[in-house]
Amino acid sequence: MAKIFVDLDSLLDTRLGTLVKADSNYLKRTITEEAYYTRTTHHYGDYDAKIFKALYANRDVETLSLSGATMLCKLLARFVLDLVADDQDNPAREPVSITVNTYPYQLSNEELEAISNCVVYYAGELARVELVYMSNKELTPSFLKKDYNLVILYEYAEWLETQSVNFVKLQLPKITLLIPKVSFLDLDESELAKLPNGKEQPYDELELILRPLLDVQVCELYHWCIIPPLPNLDKATMQAVVNTVS
Repeated sequence: MAKIFVDLDSLLDTRLGTLVKADSNYLKRTITEEAYYTRTTHHYGDYDAKIFKALYANRDVETLSLSGATMLCKLLARFVLDLVADDQDNPAREPVSITVNTYPYQLSNEELEAISNCVVYYAGELARVELVYMSNKELTPSFLKKDYNLVILYEYAEWLETQSVNFVKLQLPKITLLIPKVSFLDLDESELAKLPNGKEQPYDELELILRPLLDVQVCELYHWCIIPPLPNLDKATMQAVVNTVS
C-alpha cells in the first residue's frame, strides 16, 4: 500500500494562525500578501524569529482555529493519483493511505473527525486517512521505513536533528521528504542576505548532503501557506474564512 505521512502544520497554515492569535490586527498593519508568500525567514515585522519561535512553540487548538488550509491540501489529490499510477500494475493494490500527525495539538474526537473529513475532501476518494500523535522523538526512521513513500514536514530541521543518531543506523533513500524553502535560523531577511549564499541559502547542497538519508526535495514556501488570497482580517472574520475553506 502506498502511504503518505504529513504533519498537521503542513496542511494548516499555523504560522498565520500564530500571528493572528498574538495580535488580531497584526496582518492588517504589517504584512502584504506578496511578502507573506515569498518570505525566506520567520521574521514578521515587529516579531523577530526568536519571538515568533516562542509564540509558535505555544500553538494550540485556538491556533488551529485561526489557521486556514494550505496549498499543500490542494496538492494531496495529485500526490494520491501519482502514487496510484505508480502502483497500477499491482492487482492487489489498496487505496493510498494518508497519515496525518496531529502533534502537538490536544484535540477532541469531534475535532479529529473534522480534520479527517477535511483531508478526505482535498485528497479524494482514492485515499483513506489515519490520524496519529507522534513527537519528533517518536517519529523514527524505522517507523517510516515500514510503509511510507512520501513524507511532508514543515519543521524538518528539528526532526532531522532529533533523529540524527538513528539516521546513522538506518537510511531511507527511497522515501521522498518534502520540505519548505525557509530558514530556521534566528535571522531577518537583511541578516540572511549577508550570509555567503544570501537569501537562496544552500538548498541544492542540502538536498545533496541529505540524499544518502532521504530523497529530499526542497519546495517553495508558498505551498505551506494559506490558499490565497491572504486575508488581512481580525480573529472573528478569520475564523469565518477558515470555516469556508475547510
